Amino acid sequence: MNEIDLLRHVPIRLTKEERIIHRSVVNALEISEYVDNVDIQCRNKQATIEREVAEFLDSTLSMLLATPFFRQRVRKLLKRTGDDGKDTAYTGAIREYATQGFEICRRYKRLNSTFMRSSYGKLMWILMDMKIMSDNYLTPIWTIDDALAEAGTKELLHDTLFRRATDPSIPAVERSQLVAELQQTYGNTVGGKLDLILSSVIDSREAIHAKCRPIERVLLWLEEFRHHHSGRDLSISRGHGGCCFSHSHEQQYTFVRNSLILWITIQKHMNVFWASIEDDLLNSALTYQFVNTGQGYQRLQPCPSTMRVAQMCLAETKKSVNGWIGSDVIHLGDRDVPNPLVFIDKYTQVPLILGELVSIVDDMERQCALYESVARIIEQKHGSVQDARREILRDFFRFGFNGSGDDGGSCIDGRLTSVWNWCSRIQKKSFYPIFLLCGFTGFDGHC
Repeated sequence: MNEIDLLRHVPIRLTKEERIIHRSVVNALEISEYVDNVDIQCRNKQATIEREVAEFLDSTLSMLLATPFFRQRVRKLLKRTGDDGKDTAYTGAIREYATQGFEICRRYKRLNSTFMRSSYGKLMWILMDMKIMSDNYLTPIWTIDDALAEAGTKELLHDTLFRRATDPSIPAVERSQLVAELQQTYGNTVGGKLDLILSSVIDSREAIHAKCRPIERVLLWLEEFRHHHSGRDLSISRGHGGCCFSHSHEQQYTFVRNSLILWITIQKHMNVFWASIEDDLLNSALTYQFVNTGQGYQRLQPCPSTMRVAQMCLAETKKSVNGWIGSDVIHLGDRDVPNPLVFIDKYTQVPLILGELVSIVDDMERQCALYESVARIIEQKHGSVQDARREILRDFFRFGFNGSGDDGGSCIDGRLTSVWNWCSRIQKKSFYPIFLLCGFTGFDGHC
């Protein structure tokens, strides 16, 4: 998928009014016990769903009515409507505003993937069940493609000035000049939306860059281990240290490199993935089963759209690397990855995990320079800061990709599961005190 196709999936940034609506709906989601009451084994599940959906809608509308501009909207609508049509008009308005609120939350999640960790999943389950009940509160996510189509200026995406102006790396002064040129060319057709479109694309490109940066740093560090030298051997043996397969140094280097490049490709296509998971989750033709997957009871359903995007990313990665090591099986819609929400949640955590690793490795030298006692502790136990750094990275490249995930850990999902397992065992590592000295609290992105 080329850059222009990726830009078409970029969501539009929330306006000030939309942020208030978003906060109201999120508040309703946070107090809702929908998942606790619905995703359990019960006799009359349909009645339970209907009751919980009605309760959630009541909470949402109460939150929305608490906002001044929402009340003003309703009053204006009722003034324009005769007495005979007030009930119908009010009901229609409520449905319209609730639908708008749900779209705003879905759009916000795409823009900020690390936020709404639990409330987004709850919203998707509610919308999924409402769709099955033929109670439709869905509207397409407002994207760059929609905004440009509305203005009749889709050619803007092909303009080199536009792509240059939305490059996060250019200086602010140069960007201002480019934006002024774009305003002269497209200002009459796009109008006031041009700034919103530009800021949305810049936000998206900066977010993707931020997500890819820690993976690219780790990939760069991997190059230090490319050649087999003393202290840089990446070979692993089945049965040693939890390893589920045996790899020579060259095989393990290629295996880790393949995995990191695949994760970068997935991060670059994240907006496409968000669109595909909603296509699957909110498709009334794709029903789910509530089953015990071995990781508790979860919703299991087919994921054709998400699978297509995942296969596209895998094919793109395999084309760009020199040789593929391990399985290329993608688990989706099975007991390992039961639904697309589980899939997307796994890969939104990759930048958090690797970002924390990068932060620790980068911070070691700063801590040693600031505190002589820290330098002394590291030197006594590991020889030097560089030796400690090499030990951490070597351990990660070996035992973070040791096959401890599913399918011997070499499948697409198993590679990430192996990294999770390494994170869960971090307290047992000899270098764990270094992590604590550098302010480590966890791999989930929270302090």
